[in-house]
Amino acid sequence: MFFNYLFSFNDINDQFYIESYEWVFSNLYDTLHQIGDNYKITVLLQGLSESNDEQSILIRRAYKLLECNHSLEFHYQSNFDADLYDINRLIDNEQPSLYLIITDNVQSTDSSAFMSALLLANEPLYTKIPSLRVKSYILRPMKTNWDELPKAISQMHEIQPAFSHIKTLWCSQFNEKAVTDLKILFFEYGITLSEMDYPATFSLDNYFGYPNKALSYWLLLALTTQAATKLHQTQLVATTVLDKILFNVISPPNS
Repeated sequence: MFFNYLFSFNDINDQFYIESYEWVFSNLYDTLHQIGDNYKITVLLQGLSESNDEQSILIRRAYKLLECNHSLEFHYQSNFDADLYDINRLIDNEQPSLYLIITDNVQSTDSSAFMSALLLANEPLYTKIPSLRVKSYILRPMKTNWDELPKAISQMHEIQPAFSHIKTLWCSQFNEKAVTDLKILFFEYGITLSEMDYPATFSLDNYFGYPNKALSYWLLLALTTQAATKLHQTQLVATTVLDKILFNVISPPNS
């Protein structure tokens, strides 16, 4: 089922952005203080077609209100950047790195409006700070196509042990038949998504209306990392990006 509507925001102005960014940083305040001020935050602004000094100024203003002292470095990525969806480039960075990924779809007119934020510490960073409490892990994604789907599921089952423990599926741009086919493949590997106690399948498009085909992946990641943390259960993201199917396993700490 797909609902034919768009979500939008009213009164989008500097104050709207300041309050939104302040809300983001206030939710990250405790974690940022655990990390310490000697690491810079690389802010990846997704969805902007070019360097946007105005947005970086607003982010700095919101950040200053919370009296945090990390230095901020900004990078801008449009919907057309080839590496927009390549989270492996962040995972594979050998230098201790802290990323704040802000996805800005606020002013969209052809998809539901949203803003999401995701704070990522790569392994060289979080292993260097024993006091840092990891909330969830984003594992290396799998890219495939519909013809290679059974092979991709087999590889994920073999390479990522956490895949066998997924409890919830989050998807976008997957119709009901695609979800059913996916669950059949899961069943072959002993994975059953039980819907008895609570929903185990969430279609982002049913909740948010028209998806942004370029940016919904990052919204899914933001939602599933929260779900893994709160439910202490392994989550799976499934979406389509640039004619490819993209899977991401998100596992809770101590999984």
